Amino acid sequence: MTISFIYARKLMRLLTVAAAASAFLMATNSFAQLSPGNLDPAFGSGGRIDAKLVTGASDVGVGVAVQTDRKIVIVNECLTTQTTNAQVFCVARFNADGSVDTGFAAGGKYLSPLPGTTFSISRAVAIQSDGKIVVAGYCLNTATVFYDFCSIRLTANGMLDGSWGAGGVVLTPPAGFATYAYAATVLMQSDGKTIITGTCGGGTFCAVRYTVAGGLDTTFGSSGYATSAGLGYAGGGKAALYSDGRFVVVGACGVTNSATDMCVVRFSANGVRDTAYVNVAGLPGIAIGAAAHSEGANAAAIQPDNKVVLAGYCFSGQALSSICVMRLNENGTLDSTFNGTGYRLIAPAPGLAQGLSAQIVSIDWDGKITLAGGCDLDFCSARLHSDGAFDTAYGIAGLMRTNYGFAVDVFGATADGDGHQLIVGGCYGNDGAGVPDMCAVRVLRGSLIPAQTCTLDVDGDGIAMTFTDVLLLLRVSLGFTGDDVTRATTLFPGARRFVWPTIRDYLVKQCGMALSPL
Repeated sequence: MTISFIYARKLMRLLTVAAAASAFLMATNSFAQLSPGNLDPAFGSGGRIDAKLVTGASDVGVGVAVQTDRKIVIVNECLTTQTTNAQVFCVARFNADGSVDTGFAAGGKYLSPLPGTTFSISRAVAIQSDGKIVVAGYCLNTATVFYDFCSIRLTANGMLDGSWGAGGVVLTPPAGFATYAYAATVLMQSDGKTIITGTCGGGTFCAVRYTVAGGLDTTFGSSGYATSAGLGYAGGGKAALYSDGRFVVVGACGVTNSATDMCVVRFSANGVRDTAYVNVAGLPGIAIGAAAHSEGANAAAIQPDNKVVLAGYCFSGQALSSICVMRLNENGTLDSTFNGTGYRLIAPAPGLAQGLSAQIVSIDWDGKITLAGGCDLDFCSARLHSDGAFDTAYGIAGLMRTNYGFAVDVFGATADGDGHQLIVGGCYGNDGAGVPDMCAVRVLRGSLIPAQTCTLDVDGDGIAMTFTDVLLLLRVSLGFTGDDVTRATTLFPGARRFVWPTIRDYLVKQCGMALSPL
Protein backbone atom coordinates (compact mmCIF):
# COMPACT_ATOMS: atom_id res chain seq x y z
CA MET A 1 0.00 0.00 0.00
CA THR A 2 2.89 2.30 0.79
CA ILE A 3 4.52 1.60 -2.56
CA SER A 4 1.29 2.31 -4.39
CA PHE A 5 0.94 5.61 -2.56
CA ILE A 6 4.50 6.65 -3.48
CA TYR A 7 3.99 5.72 -7.10
CA ALA A 8 0.65 7.52 -7.11
CA ARG A 9 2.33 10.67 -5.85
CA LYS A 10 5.07 10.39 -8.47
CA LEU A 11 2.52 9.76 -11.19
CA MET A 12 0.50 12.76 -10.04
CA ARG A 13 3.60 14.94 -10.15
CA LEU A 14 4.49 13.71 -13.64
CA LEU A 15 0.95 14.29 -14.85
CA THR A 16 0.94 17.74 -13.27
CA VAL A 17 4.25 18.67 -14.88
CA ALA A 18 3.12 17.26 -18.23
CA ALA A 19 -0.16 19.17 -18.05
CA ALA A 20 1.61 22.38 -17.10
CA ALA A 21 4.20 21.98 -19.84
CA SER A 22 1.46 21.30 -22.38
CA ALA A 23 -0.53 24.32 -21.21
CA PHE A 24 2.67 26.36 -21.24
CA LEU A 25 3.46 25.47 -24.85
CA MET A 26 -0.13 26.05 -25.92
CA ALA A 27 -0.25 29.41 -24.15
CA THR A 28 3.06 30.62 -25.54
CA ASN A 29 1.86 29.79 -29.03
CA SER A 30 -1.59 31.30 -28.50
CA PHE A 31 -0.34 34.83 -29.06
CA ALA A 32 -0.08 34.10 -32.76
CA GLN A 33 -3.80 33.36 -32.77
CA LEU A 34 -4.60 36.88 -31.60
CA SER A 35 -4.84 38.74 -34.87
CA PRO A 36 -2.65 41.85 -34.76
CA GLY A 37 -4.64 44.98 -35.49
CA ASN A 38 -7.89 43.60 -34.06
CA LEU A 39 -9.72 45.11 -31.09
CA ASP A 40 -8.83 43.49 -27.77
CA PRO A 41 -11.86 41.42 -26.63
CA ALA A 42 -10.64 41.62 -23.02
CA PHE A 43 -11.10 45.40 -23.00
CA GLY A 44 -14.51 46.89 -22.25
CA SER A 45 -17.21 45.62 -24.56
CA GLY A 46 -15.60 44.01 -27.59
CA GLY A 47 -12.49 46.15 -27.29
CA ARG A 48 -14.12 49.52 -26.62
CA ILE A 49 -15.39 51.62 -23.75
CA ASP A 50 -17.90 54.47 -23.75
CA ALA A 51 -18.13 56.70 -20.69
CA LYS A 52 -20.36 59.61 -19.73
CA LEU A 53 -18.27 61.78 -17.41
CA VAL A 54 -20.55 64.83 -17.32
CA THR A 55 -24.33 64.54 -17.58
CA GLY A 56 -25.80 66.63 -20.39
CA ALA A 57 -22.47 68.09 -21.52
CA SER A 58 -19.60 67.01 -23.72
CA ASP A 59 -16.56 65.14 -22.43
CA VAL A 60 -13.89 64.11 -24.92
CA GLY A 61 -10.77 62.02 -24.33
CA VAL A 62 -7.66 63.93 -25.44
CA GLY A 63 -4.75 62.17 -23.70
CA VAL A 64 -3.98 58.81 -22.13
CA ALA A 65 -1.28 57.13 -20.06
CA VAL A 66 -0.97 53.60 -18.68
CA GLN A 67 0.27 52.84 -15.17
CA THR A 68 2.61 49.96 -14.34
CA ASP A 69 -0.38 48.06 -12.89
CA ARG A 70 -2.09 48.45 -16.33
CA LYS A 71 -4.69 50.89 -15.07
CA ILE A 72 -5.52 53.51 -17.68
CA VAL A 73 -5.61 57.26 -16.98
CA ILE A 74 -7.50 59.33 -19.55
CA VAL A 75 -7.56 63.13 -19.53
CA ASN A 76 -10.51 64.83 -21.12
CA GLU A 77 -11.88 68.14 -22.24
CA CYS A 78 -15.07 68.43 -20.19
CA LEU A 79 -17.80 71.03 -19.96
CA THR A 80 -19.75 71.40 -16.73
CA THR A 81 -22.81 72.44 -18.77
CA GLN A 82 -23.26 72.52 -22.51
CA THR A 83 -24.72 76.03 -22.51
CA THR A 84 -22.16 77.93 -20.41
CA ASN A 85 -19.03 76.48 -22.05
CA ALA A 86 -17.39 76.27 -18.60
CA GLN A 87 -14.44 73.88 -18.99
CA VAL A 88 -12.73 72.09 -16.10
CA PHE A 89 -9.83 69.69 -15.56
CA CYS A 90 -11.25 66.23 -16.11
CA VAL A 91 -9.42 62.96 -15.40
CA ALA A 92 -10.83 59.44 -15.37
CA ARG A 93 -9.18 56.13 -14.51
CA PHE A 94 -10.14 52.70 -15.74
CA ASN A 95 -9.02 49.23 -14.78
CA ALA A 96 -7.05 47.19 -17.29
CA ASP A 97 -10.24 45.51 -18.48
CA GLY A 98 -11.86 48.88 -19.23
CA SER A 99 -14.14 49.00 -16.19
CA VAL A 100 -14.27 52.21 -14.15
CA ASP A 101 -11.77 52.31 -11.27
CA THR A 102 -14.17 53.44 -8.54
CA GLY A 103 -11.29 53.79 -6.08
CA PHE A 104 -9.91 56.75 -8.03
CA ALA A 105 -10.92 60.28 -6.95
CA ALA A 106 -14.73 60.46 -6.76
CA GLY A 107 -16.26 57.35 -8.30
CA GLY A 108 -13.48 57.00 -10.84
CA LYS A 109 -13.09 60.60 -12.00
CA TYR A 110 -11.49 63.89 -10.93
CA LEU A 111 -13.56 66.83 -12.17
CA SER A 112 -12.71 70.34 -10.97
CA PRO A 113 -11.93 73.90 -12.08
CA LEU A 114 -8.52 75.17 -11.02
CA PRO A 115 -8.34 78.06 -8.54
CA GLY A 116 -7.52 81.44 -10.07
CA THR A 117 -8.82 80.47 -13.50
CA THR A 118 -11.94 81.30 -15.50
CA PHE A 119 -11.83 77.93 -17.20
CA SER A 120 -9.36 75.05 -17.24
CA ILE A 121 -8.65 72.65 -20.11
CA SER A 122 -6.72 69.42 -19.45
CA ARG A 123 -4.71 68.14 -22.42
CA ALA A 124 -1.89 65.79 -21.41
CA VAL A 125 -0.89 63.30 -18.70
CA ALA A 126 2.16 61.39 -17.48
CA ILE A 127 2.70 58.93 -14.64
CA GLN A 128 5.60 59.41 -12.23
CA SER A 129 7.69 56.44 -11.08
CA ASP A 130 6.00 56.66 -7.65
CA GLY A 131 2.54 56.36 -9.21
CA LYS A 132 1.58 60.03 -8.89
CA ILE A 133 -0.18 61.53 -11.91
CA VAL A 134 0.75 64.87 -13.52
CA VAL A 135 -1.94 66.42 -15.71
CA ALA A 136 -1.22 69.53 -17.80
CA GLY A 137 -3.28 71.85 -19.93
CA TYR A 138 -4.00 75.51 -20.35
CA CYS A 139 -6.13 77.85 -18.26
CA LEU A 140 -7.52 81.34 -18.63
CA ASN A 141 -5.91 83.23 -15.76
CA THR A 142 -8.68 85.29 -14.14
CA ALA A 143 -6.29 88.04 -13.01
CA THR A 144 -4.20 88.51 -16.17
CA VAL A 145 -6.74 87.29 -18.76
CA PHE A 146 -3.82 85.38 -20.35
CA TYR A 147 -3.74 81.67 -21.08
CA ASP A 148 -1.25 79.97 -18.75
CA PHE A 149 0.31 76.56 -18.71
CA CYS A 150 -1.49 74.90 -15.82
CA SER A 151 -0.94 71.57 -14.14
CA ILE A 152 -2.03 69.44 -11.24
CA ARG A 153 -0.48 66.45 -9.54
CA LEU A 154 -2.74 63.74 -8.20
CA THR A 155 -1.87 61.03 -5.73
CA ALA A 156 -2.23 57.42 -6.84
CA ASN A 157 -5.82 57.43 -5.54
CA GLY A 158 -6.79 60.59 -7.44
CA MET A 159 -6.53 63.27 -4.76
CA LEU A 160 -4.68 66.59 -5.23
CA ASP A 161 -1.08 66.22 -4.07
CA GLY A 162 -0.37 69.15 -1.75
CA SER A 163 3.39 68.82 -2.28
CA TRP A 164 3.02 70.03 -5.91
CA GLY A 165 2.91 73.82 -6.30
CA ALA A 166 0.17 75.46 -4.24
CA GLY A 167 -2.11 72.75 -2.93
CA GLY A 168 -1.45 70.48 -5.90
CA VAL A 169 -1.89 73.18 -8.59
CA VAL A 170 0.65 75.18 -10.65
CA LEU A 171 -0.13 78.10 -12.98
CA THR A 172 2.74 79.24 -15.19
CA PRO A 173 2.23 82.58 -16.99
CA PRO A 174 3.42 82.84 -20.60
CA ALA A 175 6.30 85.15 -19.58
CA GLY A 176 8.03 85.88 -22.90
CA PHE A 177 5.33 83.95 -24.76
CA ALA A 178 3.00 86.97 -25.15
CA THR A 179 -0.61 86.19 -24.24
CA TYR A 180 -0.95 82.42 -24.34
CA ALA A 181 0.73 79.11 -23.52
CA TYR A 182 -1.08 75.94 -24.62
CA ALA A 183 0.26 72.69 -23.16
CA ALA A 184 0.45 69.55 -25.32
CA THR A 185 2.76 67.02 -23.63
CA VAL A 186 4.11 66.12 -20.19
CA LEU A 187 7.60 64.56 -20.07
CA MET A 188 9.15 62.92 -17.01
CA GLN A 189 12.94 63.13 -16.80
CA SER A 190 14.88 60.46 -14.91
CA ASP A 191 15.73 62.86 -12.05
CA GLY A 192 12.04 63.37 -11.28
CA LYS A 193 11.75 66.78 -12.93
CA THR A 194 8.77 67.49 -15.18
CA ILE A 195 8.82 69.20 -18.59
CA ILE A 196 5.64 70.57 -20.12
CA THR A 197 5.77 71.40 -23.82
CA GLY A 198 3.34 73.12 -26.12
CA THR A 199 2.74 76.18 -28.28
CA CYS A 200 3.09 79.73 -27.04
CA GLY A 201 2.19 83.26 -28.16
CA GLY A 202 3.33 84.34 -31.59
CA GLY A 203 3.44 80.73 -32.82
CA THR A 204 6.50 79.16 -31.22
CA PHE A 205 7.27 75.83 -29.59
CA CYS A 206 7.85 76.28 -25.88
CA ALA A 207 8.83 74.18 -22.88
CA VAL A 208 8.91 74.76 -19.14
CA ARG A 209 10.63 72.57 -16.54
CA TYR A 210 9.51 72.08 -12.95
CA THR A 211 11.27 70.77 -9.89
CA VAL A 212 9.90 67.71 -8.09
CA ALA A 213 7.87 70.12 -5.95
CA GLY A 214 6.34 71.94 -8.94
CA GLY A 215 8.51 75.04 -8.74
CA LEU A 216 9.91 76.68 -11.88
CA ASP A 217 13.38 75.20 -12.51
CA THR A 218 15.48 78.24 -13.39
CA THR A 219 18.45 76.04 -14.44
CA PHE A 220 16.43 75.04 -17.52
CA GLY A 221 16.66 77.08 -20.73
CA SER A 222 16.36 80.76 -19.95
CA SER A 223 15.09 81.13 -16.36
CA GLY A 224 13.02 77.95 -16.68
CA TYR A 225 11.69 78.49 -20.24
CA ALA A 226 12.87 77.20 -23.63
CA THR A 227 11.46 78.22 -27.03
CA SER A 228 11.92 77.91 -30.78
CA ALA A 229 11.66 81.71 -31.15
CA GLY A 230 13.29 83.07 -34.28
CA LEU A 231 12.57 80.05 -36.45
CA GLY A 232 9.24 81.18 -37.90
CA TYR A 233 5.73 79.97 -37.12
CA ALA A 234 5.49 76.72 -35.11
CA GLY A 235 2.27 75.14 -33.89
CA GLY A 236 1.47 71.87 -32.10
CA GLY A 237 4.11 71.23 -29.47
CA LYS A 238 3.92 67.46 -28.85
CA ALA A 239 7.21 66.05 -27.59
CA ALA A 240 9.28 62.88 -27.12
CA LEU A 241 12.15 62.15 -24.76
CA TYR A 242 15.53 60.57 -25.57
CA SER A 243 17.02 58.12 -23.10
CA ASP A 244 19.76 60.67 -22.28
CA GLY A 245 17.26 63.40 -21.30
CA ARG A 246 17.26 65.34 -24.56
CA PHE A 247 13.87 65.93 -26.10
CA VAL A 248 12.26 66.95 -29.37
CA VAL A 249 9.19 69.12 -29.85
CA VAL A 250 7.21 68.57 -33.05
CA GLY A 251 4.36 70.12 -34.98
CA ALA A 252 3.63 72.22 -38.05
CA CYS A 253 6.03 74.97 -39.10
CA GLY A 254 6.21 77.57 -41.82
CA VAL A 255 6.30 81.23 -42.69
CA THR A 256 2.62 81.37 -41.73
CA ASN A 257 0.12 78.91 -40.31
CA SER A 258 -1.54 78.40 -43.71
CA ALA A 259 1.29 76.54 -45.48
CA THR A 260 3.24 74.32 -43.11
CA ASP A 261 5.68 71.41 -43.00
CA MET A 262 6.23 68.68 -40.46
CA CYS A 263 8.94 69.95 -38.18
CA VAL A 264 10.94 69.12 -35.10
CA VAL A 265 13.13 71.15 -32.77
CA ARG A 266 15.63 69.40 -30.51
CA PHE A 267 16.68 70.57 -27.05
CA SER A 268 19.31 69.40 -24.61
CA ALA A 269 18.22 67.93 -21.29
CA ASN A 270 18.61 71.42 -19.83
CA GLY A 271 16.54 73.21 -22.45
CA VAL A 272 19.24 74.52 -24.79
CA ARG A 273 18.19 74.41 -28.44
CA ASP A 274 20.41 72.18 -30.57
CA THR A 275 21.41 74.42 -33.48
CA ALA A 276 23.41 71.56 -35.05
CA TYR A 277 20.12 69.82 -35.83
CA VAL A 278 19.91 70.80 -39.50
CA ASN A 279 17.04 70.25 -41.92
CA VAL A 280 17.03 69.61 -45.65
CA ALA A 281 16.78 73.36 -46.34
CA GLY A 282 19.71 74.17 -44.05
CA LEU A 283 17.80 76.22 -41.47
CA PRO A 284 19.54 75.86 -38.09
CA GLY A 285 17.69 74.20 -35.25
CA ILE A 286 14.64 72.94 -37.09
CA ALA A 287 13.99 69.98 -39.37
CA ILE A 288 11.33 70.50 -42.04
CA GLY A 289 10.29 67.78 -44.46
CA ALA A 290 9.37 68.13 -48.09
CA ALA A 291 6.78 65.35 -48.31
CA ALA A 292 3.78 67.53 -49.21
CA HIS A 293 2.81 71.15 -49.55
CA SER A 294 0.89 71.22 -46.24
CA GLU A 295 1.56 68.92 -43.31
CA GLY A 296 2.02 68.72 -39.56
CA ALA A 297 3.31 66.32 -36.92
CA ASN A 298 1.03 65.24 -34.07
CA ALA A 299 3.48 62.79 -32.49
CA ALA A 300 7.09 61.63 -32.38
CA ALA A 301 8.95 58.53 -31.24
CA ILE A 302 12.67 58.00 -30.70
CA GLN A 303 14.20 54.78 -32.05
CA PRO A 304 17.03 53.02 -30.16
CA ASP A 305 19.46 54.39 -32.78
CA ASN A 306 18.19 57.93 -31.98
CA LYS A 307 16.44 58.36 -35.31
CA VAL A 308 13.20 60.32 -34.89
CA VAL A 309 9.91 59.12 -36.39
CA LEU A 310 7.23 61.78 -36.91
CA ALA A 311 3.57 61.05 -37.58
CA GLY A 312 0.65 63.31 -38.36
CA TYR A 313 -1.25 64.54 -41.37
CA CYS A 314 -0.51 65.94 -44.81
CA PHE A 315 -2.24 67.22 -47.92
CA SER A 316 -0.64 66.45 -51.26
CA GLY A 317 -2.96 67.80 -53.90
CA GLN A 318 -6.04 66.04 -52.50
CA ALA A 319 -9.00 67.49 -50.63
CA LEU A 320 -8.72 65.04 -47.71
CA SER A 321 -5.72 64.62 -45.45
CA SER A 322 -3.47 61.56 -45.51
CA ILE A 323 -1.53 60.03 -42.63
CA CYS A 324 2.04 61.17 -43.08
CA VAL A 325 5.06 59.42 -41.51
CA MET A 326 8.60 60.72 -41.67
CA ARG A 327 11.91 59.47 -40.28
CA LEU A 328 14.90 61.68 -39.61
CA ASN A 329 18.54 60.82 -39.08
CA GLU A 330 20.43 61.85 -35.96
CA ASN A 331 21.37 65.14 -37.65
CA GLY A 332 17.77 65.95 -38.67
CA THR A 333 18.00 65.05 -42.36
CA LEU A 334 15.49 62.75 -44.04
CA ASP A 335 16.40 59.07 -43.66
CA SER A 336 16.36 57.66 -47.20
CA THR A 337 16.37 54.07 -45.88
CA PHE A 338 12.74 54.66 -44.88
CA ASN A 339 10.54 54.00 -47.93
CA GLY A 340 13.38 55.22 -50.17
CA THR A 341 12.45 58.84 -49.54
CA GLY A 342 12.38 59.33 -45.78
CA TYR A 343 8.59 59.61 -45.63
CA ARG A 344 5.41 57.70 -46.40
CA LEU A 345 1.83 58.79 -47.05
CA ILE A 346 -1.22 56.66 -46.23
CA ALA A 347 -3.94 58.16 -48.39
CA PRO A 348 -7.69 57.93 -47.73
CA ALA A 349 -9.55 55.32 -49.73
CA PRO A 350 -11.96 56.52 -52.43
CA GLY A 351 -15.40 57.45 -51.13
CA LEU A 352 -14.37 58.62 -47.67
CA ALA A 353 -16.00 61.79 -46.39
CA GLN A 354 -13.21 62.75 -43.98
CA GLY A 355 -9.43 62.50 -44.00
CA LEU A 356 -6.85 60.54 -42.02
CA SER A 357 -4.54 61.68 -39.24
CA ALA A 358 -2.11 59.91 -36.90
CA GLN A 359 -2.11 60.95 -33.23
CA ILE A 360 0.58 58.59 -31.89
CA VAL A 361 3.55 56.66 -33.19
CA SER A 362 5.40 53.95 -31.26
CA ILE A 363 8.39 51.72 -31.96
CA ASP A 364 7.92 48.00 -31.31
CA TRP A 365 10.62 45.67 -29.96
CA ASP A 366 11.40 44.46 -33.50
CA GLY A 367 11.68 47.96 -34.99
CA LYS A 368 8.20 47.98 -36.52
CA ILE A 369 6.38 51.32 -36.42
CA THR A 370 2.79 51.42 -35.20
CA LEU A 371 0.53 54.40 -35.84
CA ALA A 372 -2.86 55.17 -34.33
CA GLY A 373 -5.33 57.97 -34.90
CA GLY A 374 -8.49 58.87 -36.76
CA CYS A 375 -9.80 57.84 -40.17
CA ASP A 376 -13.02 59.23 -41.64
CA LEU A 377 -14.53 59.88 -38.18
CA ASP A 378 -13.44 56.47 -36.86
CA PHE A 379 -10.60 54.91 -34.87
CA CYS A 380 -7.81 53.43 -36.97
CA SER A 381 -4.23 52.22 -36.80
CA ALA A 382 -1.50 50.97 -39.10
CA ARG A 383 1.82 49.17 -38.79
CA LEU A 384 4.92 49.53 -40.94
CA HIS A 385 8.12 47.57 -41.14
CA SER A 386 11.25 49.49 -40.18
CA ASP A 387 11.90 50.20 -43.87
CA GLY A 388 8.48 51.87 -44.24
CA ALA A 389 6.68 49.00 -46.01
CA PHE A 390 3.25 47.96 -44.74
CA ASP A 391 3.19 45.04 -42.30
CA THR A 392 0.55 43.00 -44.11
CA ALA A 393 0.11 40.68 -41.09
CA TYR A 394 -1.47 43.61 -39.24
CA GLY A 395 -5.18 44.28 -39.68
CA ILE A 396 -6.08 44.22 -43.37
CA ALA A 397 -2.93 44.73 -45.45
CA GLY A 398 -1.34 46.73 -42.63
CA LEU A 399 -4.35 48.88 -41.74
CA MET A 400 -7.12 48.65 -39.13
CA ARG A 401 -10.39 50.56 -38.85
CA THR A 402 -12.89 49.84 -36.09
CA ASN A 403 -16.22 50.66 -37.79
CA TYR A 404 -17.22 52.02 -34.39
CA GLY A 405 -20.83 52.75 -35.29
CA PHE A 406 -20.80 56.39 -34.14
CA ALA A 407 -18.97 59.40 -35.49
CA VAL A 408 -15.65 59.67 -33.65
CA ASP A 409 -13.25 62.58 -33.18
CA VAL A 410 -9.86 61.08 -32.28
CA PHE A 411 -7.44 63.18 -30.22
CA GLY A 412 -5.01 60.99 -28.29
CA ALA A 413 -3.34 57.60 -28.11
CA THR A 414 -0.54 55.70 -26.42
CA ALA A 415 1.03 52.25 -26.33
CA ASP A 416 0.54 50.25 -23.13
CA GLY A 417 3.15 48.09 -21.39
CA ASP A 418 2.49 45.23 -23.81
CA GLY A 419 2.63 47.40 -26.93
CA HIS A 420 -1.12 47.40 -27.57
CA GLN A 421 -2.52 50.72 -28.82
CA LEU A 422 -4.99 52.69 -26.70
CA ILE A 423 -6.82 55.33 -28.73
CA VAL A 424 -9.14 57.91 -27.14
CA GLY A 425 -11.55 60.53 -28.42
CA GLY A 426 -15.14 61.67 -28.39
CA CYS A 427 -18.02 59.65 -29.82
CA TYR A 428 -21.31 61.12 -30.98
CA GLY A 429 -24.65 59.42 -30.66
CA ASN A 430 -24.03 56.83 -27.95
CA ASP A 431 -26.20 58.62 -25.36
CA GLY A 432 -28.79 60.29 -27.59
CA ALA A 433 -27.92 63.77 -26.27
CA GLY A 434 -26.17 64.94 -29.42
CA VAL A 435 -22.91 65.80 -27.63
CA PRO A 436 -19.65 63.84 -27.72
CA ASP A 437 -18.74 61.52 -24.86
CA MET A 438 -15.40 59.98 -23.99
CA CYS A 439 -14.67 56.72 -25.76
CA ALA A 440 -11.62 54.52 -26.23
CA VAL A 441 -10.48 51.35 -27.97
CA ARG A 442 -7.56 48.99 -27.40
CA VAL A 443 -5.93 47.46 -30.49
CA LEU A 444 -3.89 44.28 -30.17
CA ARG A 445 -0.24 44.43 -31.09
CA GLY A 446 -0.19 40.71 -31.80
CA SER A 447 3.52 40.40 -32.61
CA LEU A 448 5.27 37.83 -30.46
CA ILE A 449 8.05 39.04 -28.19
CA PRO A 450 11.15 36.78 -28.40
CA ALA A 451 11.08 34.09 -25.71
CA GLN A 452 14.85 33.71 -25.49
CA THR A 453 14.91 33.68 -21.67
CA CYS A 454 11.62 31.88 -21.08
CA THR A 455 11.78 28.89 -18.71
CA LEU A 456 9.43 27.12 -16.32
CA ASP A 457 11.01 29.11 -13.47
CA VAL A 458 7.95 31.36 -13.21
CA ASP A 459 8.75 32.88 -9.80
CA GLY A 460 12.35 33.66 -10.74
CA ASP A 461 14.13 31.92 -7.84
CA GLY A 462 16.44 29.99 -10.18
CA ILE A 463 14.70 26.62 -9.75
CA ALA A 464 11.68 25.17 -11.58
CA MET A 465 9.58 23.54 -8.85
CA THR A 466 6.41 21.44 -9.17
CA PHE A 467 4.50 22.97 -6.27
CA THR A 468 5.46 26.57 -6.99
CA ASP A 469 6.30 27.29 -10.64
CA VAL A 470 4.18 24.54 -12.17
CA LEU A 471 1.28 25.36 -9.87
CA LEU A 472 1.50 29.06 -10.78
CA LEU A 473 1.61 28.19 -14.47
CA LEU A 474 -1.37 25.84 -14.21
CA ARG A 475 -3.43 28.52 -12.49
CA VAL A 476 -2.52 31.10 -15.12
CA SER A 477 -3.28 28.62 -17.93
CA LEU A 478 -6.68 27.96 -16.37
CA GLY A 479 -7.49 31.66 -16.45
CA PHE A 480 -6.63 32.67 -12.88
CA THR A 481 -5.55 36.31 -12.48
CA GLY A 482 -4.61 38.71 -9.69
CA ASP A 483 -4.15 37.38 -6.17
CA ASP A 484 -5.75 34.07 -7.16
CA VAL A 485 -2.54 33.13 -8.97
CA THR A 486 -0.40 33.16 -5.82
CA ARG A 487 -3.02 32.43 -3.15
CA ALA A 488 -1.93 29.83 -0.55
CA THR A 489 1.37 29.31 -2.38
CA THR A 490 4.61 29.42 -0.39
CA LEU A 491 7.41 30.84 -2.51
CA PHE A 492 11.09 30.59 -1.65
CA PRO A 493 12.81 33.72 -0.28
CA GLY A 494 14.83 34.06 -3.49
CA ALA A 495 11.72 34.48 -5.66
CA ARG A 496 11.90 37.66 -7.78
CA ARG A 497 8.36 37.38 -9.11
CA PHE A 498 5.87 36.87 -6.30
CA VAL A 499 2.88 39.07 -7.25
CA TRP A 500 0.63 38.91 -10.32
CA PRO A 501 1.92 42.02 -12.15
CA THR A 502 5.52 40.76 -12.20
CA ILE A 503 4.51 37.18 -12.99
CA ARG A 504 2.31 38.41 -15.81
CA ASP A 505 5.05 40.66 -17.20
CA TYR A 506 7.43 37.68 -17.32
CA LEU A 507 4.96 35.35 -19.04
CA VAL A 508 3.89 38.00 -21.57
CA LYS A 509 7.21 39.68 -22.34
CA GLN A 510 9.60 36.73 -21.99
CA CYS A 511 7.32 33.84 -22.93
CA GLY A 512 4.92 35.48 -25.36
CA MET A 513 1.78 34.38 -23.53
CA ALA A 514 -1.48 36.17 -24.28
CA LEU A 515 -2.91 37.05 -20.87
CA SER A 516 -5.56 39.28 -19.40
CA PRO A 517 -4.12 42.50 -17.90
CA LEU A 518 -6.16 42.06 -14.70
